[in-house]
Amino acid sequence: ALPGVVSVAQAFSIPMGVISADDPVCVEGHPVEPGKPCPTVMYNPVTPSYWETLRIPLQAGRIFTGADREKAPNVAIINQTMAKKFWPNESPLGKRFGKSAAGPFVEVVGVAQDGKYKNVIEEPELFYYVPLSQHYMEFRTIHVRTSVPPETLAPQIQAQIHLLAPDVPVSQVQTMSRALDGVNGFFFFRFGAQLAGTMGLLGLILAVIGVYSVVSYAAAQRTHEIGIRMALGAAPGDILKMVLRQSLGVVIIGLAAGLTIAFAGTRAIASLLVGISPSDPATFLVVMLLLSGVALLACWIPARRATQVSPLVALRYE
Repeated sequence: ALPGVVSVAQAFSIPMGVISADDPVCVEGHPVEPGKPCPTVMYNPVTPSYWETLRIPLQAGRIFTGADREKAPNVAIINQTMAKKFWPNESPLGKRFGKSAAGPFVEVVGVAQDGKYKNVIEEPELFYYVPLSQHYMEFRTIHVRTSVPPETLAPQIQAQIHLLAPDVPVSQVQTMSRALDGVNGFFFFRFGAQLAGTMGLLGLILAVIGVYSVVSYAAAQRTHEIGIRMALGAAPGDILKMVLRQSLGVVIIGLAAGLTIAFAGTRAIASLLVGISPSDPATFLVVMLLLSGVALLACWIPARRATQVSPLVALRYE
């Protein structure tokens, strides 16, 4: 009833949260090998509006309804990975599974799209949902989708809960984006990206200083030669091209070696990359152009200084 609230749902856990639930899954008609237990699968008790609130697409079947009550037949919605695992060549709708081979069983009434349940980089996981009304959990999370910035409704939501249930404690009121910044979400990725970015910037600064120093020193060592060339008629542009050509040759070799090592290094950290290919051409191209531009500037400054050397001073230089 609060203005700005689009939909509300309850569930035991949130995606990639620190709390989760799992149980053995024994599929009816699929006996396991003697001596081996049924596989353990994560699940989440939810209310019927969970799908609308979190916008998880349903691939087949139906969502939970108000008719899926405590005394009604037990039902479940499985994800695509679980459907492919246990019923690869047939529809899972109407199939049953339970915590043991002897039951009691729950009936599959829907198939939901796969998601991320433990962390960002996990492989597709078996997962299913059950009605909260059939699997009571004292601890639960209220999910609220809003049409306004959600943090602006937090005080009103807490006040409404305390009005309805004064003795129920409310904790960890936060947006989903904030929740996904936790240890199971993007925390280590963002920390690693910031650390890598800082180290990369430091490396870039050291590289620029090194290139500039080496080129400046090399140009200073050739002051006498440059003076003779200019005294014999070499134009400043010729001197500039000569210094740049020799300096950029070293830079190009360094870039080629660096790109080769970086290309091989990204294969080692491929599992830590989310939403991008280890050999993403745009990233390599941007970095190469950036380093080339910086290196060109580092070479141009001492080369430009060399063209301003007076031939008389250079000829007397020792």
